[in-house]
Amino acid sequence: MMSMSKDYINYIMPFYSPADFVVKKAKGSYVWDTNNKKYIDLTAGIAVTSLGHSNKELIKVAHSQSKDVWHLSNLYINEPTTRLAKKLCNKTFGDKVFFSNSGGEAIEAAIKTARKYSTQKFNTKKNEIISFSTSFHGRTLMGITLSHSKHLNDGFGPLPRGIKNHEFNNPNGLDKVFSEKTSAVILELVQWQSGITKADKNFIKQILKQAKKNDAL
Repeated sequence: MMSMSKDYINYIMPFYSPADFVVKKAKGSYVWDTNNKKYIDLTAGIAVTSLGHSNKELIKVAHSQSKDVWHLSNLYINEPTTRLAKKLCNKTFGDKVFFSNSGGEAIEAAIKTARKYSTQKFNTKKNEIISFSTSFHGRTLMGITLSHSKHLNDGFGPLPRGIKNHEFNNPNGLDKVFSEKTSAVILELVQWQSGITKADKNFIKQILKQAKKNDAL
């Protein structure tokens, strides 16, 4: 373990402060370290393994698919991706699907899509995005700008422009943040960056009211 921890420090960029043990294996909601000590993974791999580690069904599907097509770019059509997109559209409000590699990429795509829509439908000045304090939208330059947190964006300026930030769960002053330049609002209904915090119903209603008034997404 000491050797592995030393190699981690020597060769991996220090973006995080990891736990003081090395994970050897994982199954379901549990992980084991190199000393076979068992832990409960309450983070679910930062919320991406909700079906559990080493899920038998997922392993089976991934193994089967790997025999046919492993990876293709967007320059080619493949059946599994198209079938999944159709199913998602049929089961949700969406008309189209954009598949991305991460949450950060999804956020970037959402902002670009909103601005493209607003500037083409209305005018080129309608490009402002409203975000809220104590939020988390990834670690890209746009993501940390939206989060408006000093510990996330310190040292990475200049940051993207056109972002307005308002206090989370505070409906007061929302009418002053919104304007005819507002393109879209990005909001977590449940925040986790500073503890599990739900958005109040009145706060959401006021956001919807202002968004509708100002033709914002």
